[in-house]
Amino acid sequence: MLVYGGSVSTSVPVTPVTTTSLAAIRDRGVPVPTYDRSRLLPRIAHVGVGGFHRSHMALYVHELAESGSEWGIRGVGLLPGDERMRDALLAQDFMYTLTEKSNGSHEPQVIGSIIDYVLSADDQAAFDSVLADDDTAILSLTITESGYAAPASGASCTLDAIAAALDARRNTGG
Repeated sequence: MLVYGGSVSTSVPVTPVTTTSLAAIRDRGVPVPTYDRSRLLPRIAHVGVGGFHRSHMALYVHELAESGSEWGIRGVGLLPGDERMRDALLAQDFMYTLTEKSNGSHEPQVIGSIIDYVLSADDQAAFDSVLADDDTAILSLTITESGYAAPASGASCTLDAIAAALDARRNTGG
């Protein structure tokens, strides 16, 4: 269970977030997606699926899906360290728990707007295919300054990967 900005209470049994556990989570009073996640399209490709993204953009896209939007998010990891996020989200059917804190209250909810995650570290072709996908309408990113810098190894940086993927999209008529 991914919890942003807080810890999980040990006095309450933890139910892993998965598609099959949503009813049990809802029965415990935690809001879960009421929309059909299978109808969401990966319209947004997002690089850097960290806490900031999950607590802001993914939340807003989730709220839009609750209102009938078919837009979903395909997470993209460009760094080897992004494997950890991919694995955590994959184990939870790409859903996670967001806990909002305000004036001493803690309001958890399950967010379902992320529908896929592509780890393209050391695999430019995988990133190219994400951006060349006809469903992709927006490329967004929330990365730290280290994500922009060219590594000392001579490998390409994030901006190089984006430029190459956009070139691939253009070459396929996108």
